[in-house]
Amino acid sequence: MNEKQESEYLYDKRFICDVCNREFTAKQVRTGKARFEGTDDILKPQYTGIDCTKYDVIMCPHCGYAAIPRKYGKLTTKQRAMLRESVAEKFQSTFSQPIMVLKRLFPQNIFRYAV
Repeated sequence: MNEKQESEYLYDKRFICDVCNREFTAKQVRTGKARFEGTDDILKPQYTGIDCTKYDVIMCPHCGYAAIPRKYGKLTTKQRAMLRESVAEKFQSTFSQPIMVLKRLFPQNIFRYAV
């Protein structure tokens, strides 16, 4: 599927980063637009018209913090402080579209269940 067809299934959703408190937008799949068809041999969910796993990770382009939607917004104060020190201060965005670059590099979303 090309990006033009895939864009019919997507919308931009606004987020406030848990770590740096800056606002950004991320692509999300429209609810009800993609229909679940089942799973493949490696238990990856299959949907009609789109590979939803590319949009399972939300990443802040400002500080590099990333999480899956069900975990986003649920950091403790201690976790925020640790991430600010270890990730956000050292993060350097080297691409104009870092989110799309990461999603293309990891189309199978190998880190999906690591969190």
